[in-house]
Amino acid sequence: MQEGRAASAVVKEMFPDAEVQVVRLNSYPIKVSIYQITDGVKSLVWSGDQRGLFGKYNHRAIPEIKQKLSALK
Repeated sequence: MQEGRAASAVVKEMFPDAEVQVVRLNSYPIKVSIYQITDGVKSLVWSGDQRGLFGKYNHRAIPEIKQKLSALK
């Protein structure tokens, strides 16, 4: 669940008032997706391999996630 916490932390850092929901699906390969939901419309912001959010891989996905989230501001 480390990847869920890391993704949530990035979203909350960029959008402190955002409501974050972590939904875990146990299927392989494990992917993490971040969606924006506005007025009931769900749109994909970022999706990638869970390992990009692990500390042992230096959180390599976080800069890309921040870039995608910045585009929403």
